[in-house]
Amino acid sequence: MGEYGDFGRRFCRMLRNNGVAGVTGVDPTLGLLDSARRRDPLGTYVEAFAEKLPFKSESFDLAISYLSMIDIPDVETAIPEMARVLKPGADCRSPI
Repeated sequence: MGEYGDFGRRFCRMLRNNGVAGVTGVDPTLGLLDSARRRDPLGTYVEAFAEKLPFKSESFDLAISYLSMIDIPDVETAIPEMARVLKPGADCRSPI
């Protein structure tokens, strides 16, 4: 499960605390990632832009971009990139 954006720091913790395994938070802002890592030392947080995710194709069962599309400079590149890292039949959620 991969998640992109500011809400991810809290959202990733919430998912892990509810038994969801393999949660990865992604954000391009090192300061926000540092904060997430301090609050959740066991979590996995990766510095990256949604337009160029550092993951193999078909790596995730679910991708969530929660309230962050407005902050992504090149949404037309980011959406196919999120789809690229999803396994066949997986889901991408992006409430905006």
